[in-house]
Amino acid sequence: MAHLFEDFKVNIAKLYKSIPEGDILTAKIIETYGNFVDNPPLVDLEMILSKNLTKDEVIQLLFAPLDNQVQYYPSLITIIASVVDNMTSSDTNGT
Repeated sequence: MAHLFEDFKVNIAKLYKSIPEGDILTAKIIETYGNFVDNPPLVDLEMILSKNLTKDEVIQLLFAPLDNQVQYYPSLITIIASVVDNMTSSDTNGT
């Protein structure tokens, strides 16, 4: 599943390379999503989706959902936004 994140990084870099400070934005996005690869929010996702998940399933859901997994995206966006907000507020609070 690591290849999914590698593909994601390449695609993000291509997407943002032509905008001002795109390299900085790319680095921040990759760092944030890299945290999801290293420490996927398994408990949160399992609670929201009401199913047990493996780390590989979480990575699949986050970076290249299968057709039958797309239905979970409204819920996933909600939890990811919450996790990113918590990470961001921790960074700005120095914790």
